[in-house]
Amino acid sequence: MNKLRVLIQVAGIIAVCSAPMFAQSSVNLVASVPFAFNVGARSLPAGDYRIYGQADSPHLIVQTADGTDGVILLTTTARRFNPPKQSKLVFRVYGQRSYLAGVWTAGIDNGRETPKTAAEKESERAGIPMQVAVLPLRAQ
Repeated sequence: MNKLRVLIQVAGIIAVCSAPMFAQSSVNLVASVPFAFNVGARSLPAGDYRIYGQADSPHLIVQTADGTDGVILLTTTARRFNPPKQSKLVFRVYGQRSYLAGVWTAGIDNGRETPKTAAEKESERAGIPMQVAVLPLRAQ
């Protein structure tokens, strides 16, 4: 019985210590995007946006500043060794089309990244070179 108690205590300590390694950070940012862009399959115009998501959810919400339009998308957690000093949106750009690729919050080493869309993959097959555009943000 004593061995079982020790095993449960050790398992508890491991669980508590490893939880931060897998945790996502919550996101609450505002952005003034100066160009039209795509979020998943949706096209959004240039303008002011709120980007937010819960720490325990892979979903990210990109919503117009006035709340009249928005997109919910599935993201994956990405980790960087050095947290960014400034929050930012990252876009994959193919020709004139920009796609939201990632969201990073200042001081947090976990970011959110989006998968490539079918349109992006088609652009790659067509030989359109991809560039990366970074838009600095301010925290809300």
